[in-house]
Amino acid sequence: MFEGATAFNQPLNDWNLSNATNLMNTFKNASSFNQPLDKWDTSNVKYFDYTFEYASAFNQNISSWNTSSARWYPKSFSMGSSLTFENSPEF
Repeated sequence: MFEGATAFNQPLNDWNLSNATNLMNTFKNASSFNQPLDKWDTSNVKYFDYTFEYASAFNQNISSWNTSSARWYPKSFSMGSSLTFENSPEF
């Protein structure tokens, strides 16, 4: 959705994601994005691959994300981002 949007950095925390099943590539290469996303309901998301890959500014705490529906450990979920292990969701 915001893949490659290098200047994008708008708030999205109030978006309703309760029916979302795929976050693959959502912020891939969105190098300026660094907004809170801790309110997102990710309980139905199956695919998290490359969600924050090379989103280099992103370091928000998303450890509260529900990843129980994930099909597998996502490939390169946050490679190249500033997301720390402590702020990452459990897969």
